[in-house]
Amino acid sequence: MNQSLLKDFHRITDDAVAISIGARPTLADACAMSADLGSCSGSDSDNDSRADSCLDSDTCSDAGVDEGTDIGVDAGVSVCADVAAGTGAAPTKTAADSCAAPTKTAAGTGVISANIHSGHRLRMKERFIKEGLDSFSDHQILELLLFFGIPYKDTNAIAHGLLQRYGSVSAVLEADYEELSHTKWIGANAAVLLKLIPEITRRYYNDRWKERPQLSSSTKAGEYALPLFIGLNHEVFYLICLDSQNRVNMAVPVFKGTINEAPVYPRLIVENALRYKANSVIFAHNHPGGSVNASNADVEVTLKLKTALDYISVKVADHIIVAGKDYISMAEQGLVSF
Repeated sequence: MNQSLLKDFHRITDDAVAISIGARPTLADACAMSADLGSCSGSDSDNDSRADSCLDSDTCSDAGVDEGTDIGVDAGVSVCADVAAGTGAAPTKTAADSCAAPTKTAAGTGVISANIHSGHRLRMKERFIKEGLDSFSDHQILELLLFFGIPYKDTNAIAHGLLQRYGSVSAVLEADYEELSHTKWIGANAAVLLKLIPEITRRYYNDRWKERPQLSSSTKAGEYALPLFIGLNHEVFYLICLDSQNRVNMAVPVFKGTINEAPVYPRLIVENALRYKANSVIFAHNHPGGSVNASNADVEVTLKLKTALDYISVKVADHIIVAGKDYISMAEQGLVSF
């Protein structure tokens, strides 16, 4: 393979003097490189090395190149296949082709030095395996996560940008999908990855409880309810249906929105209590970003739903309110006589 082409693609972003080592290759030339690299197939360590040595840094960051135009990735793969097979015309110059290809020199001597970022992704993964996330800063957590959604760009810079925009890791993960997917350098794949994390976390916690736990106290009810609301930035009302031994039959999200704007609540509650053969039920809802204390509306709705369930002889055992990592029990606080 042409070594000049490799040098053009091995760009390192730092303060060293950039020197020109040949003409910027076109996408047709890049296709030959893609074939040599095996279209980024192979082991994870191989791919990490390619990402580190080739396009780990932001390429053409100001050229407006979108996720789909990465060389050798997505749409470019089919074009490369046509050119390699001799069946397609060489594509015209793209925004990616028009970028300069700076390289690092050693102390301004004009001698190209080794890539200081080589192996960075692999080292980050190995560090996580050995240490977990406790020693990682917030931007490093996002950087590591984005490795799997953004293969060939500098995810460190992207992670910093997300934290500056949203303020915290949790706020990034709870951000709107449409907003994330239209953020520079994120795109659809990385946005889906970010949105998966809180969803998988909720599923993980719920799965651990799948052996029908017995909620025989307000403490157990609160501990069961907390993970139902992980990552939610809107209000959700759950109906937890219990059998005669206070074991969970089903936890059903019956409403999303604001608790005091739900005239259909009694009907939905009664229907689901009957559907899941509830002997008794526990209500649970969250106050996203607010106080864990019960409002007057919370008490009024609880009494209204309790009256509706009395008609079908289903007892209300408690109402749990969750805010972040805290919860309260209306039964323990004596707000409603259950």
